[in-house]
Order: sequence, then C-alpha cells, then structure tokens
Amino acid sequence: MIYAKLTSIENGYPEERFKLYILDKRHYYEVSEIDMGDSSTKIYLRDFKDEVFNSVNFSFYETKLKKINIYKDPRFYKTEQTSHELQNTNER
Repeated sequence: MIYAKLTSIENGYPEERFKLYILDKRHYYEVSEIDMGDSSTKIYLRDFKDEVFNSVNFSFYETKLKKINIYKDPRFYKTEQTSHELQNTNER
C-alpha cells in the first residue's frame, strides 16, 4: 500500500492548487496510481477517483510510518508496468 500525505499547497501549478483545499493535511490517502512523466508526476488518490493531483504537493509513504522517495524508487518510473506494479503493491 502506498500513501500520500499533503505537505504543501504552494507547490505546483496555480490552476492545480484549488483542488488541494478539499484534502486534510493530517490524513494519509491511499494512492491508486502514479503517472510519472518527464517534467511532472500525476497521482490519483483512491478517495478522489475523478481528481488528478500533482505529486509535488505530497510526501509518500509505504506504510504510514515509512517515508519513500517515489522519484528515486524504480517501482514508480514511468513504464508500461507502472500501474500494474502499483496495483500489485496495493493488493499486499
């Protein structure tokens, strides 16, 4: 299971920031998908299926106590297997 926790509402593009106000900074949200691009990374939260968020506003955790760096973790590099690998991780 991968979790995202809102850490900043000032990062990213101005047009994306308004969505962040629906999130609670104290909550760990389950990540359903990470779409890592060359210049930006989109994340999808299980509780907000119709919203796309910019990863720069979040910290990521493998458990609620173990912080991870998705940008250096090969499980999350953009490949054809990215979504499949994340789904397998979330099913554990």
